[in-house]
Amino acid sequence: MQLVLRDLDHHTTRTVKDVVNLSEFIGLHGYVVDRLRIGANFQLTERLWPEPPPGGRIQRLAVLPQIGWNFYDPFFTALVFGFAPRTDGKVHLNLSLQAVLGVSLPISKRVRLSVAGEVPWTFYDRHLVGFTALTGIAIRL
Repeated sequence: MQLVLRDLDHHTTRTVKDVVNLSEFIGLHGYVVDRLRIGANFQLTERLWPEPPPGGRIQRLAVLPQIGWNFYDPFFTALVFGFAPRTDGKVHLNLSLQAVLGVSLPISKRVRLSVAGEVPWTFYDRHLVGFTALTGIAIRL
């Protein structure tokens, strides 16, 4: 969930008191060496509040290739590239880079719970920077 977003072009700030969007991610990642992983996620973001215009509930669709590093167990970091052909509830291309820092705790031998903070920077076609809180479950196949 994005907590704050600063529009550097229009000099405005949006927080969760203004808009609440919830993002779901599904992805596949693999370790190329012991602590270094590459992978990609698919992102679907839905508007929860305020009520969107008809046809605008799906706010963002994106593909997110990334590289991650488990630098000190249980801590990790990742660099994510975002390619979003749908943004702000309409067909509108957006490109971004995101820096992630988090912790991944084992629940069982093959399942981990992750909590992270992310700083997304959108560089095309607008200039935005924000802070997003992430949580998730990872299952090793």
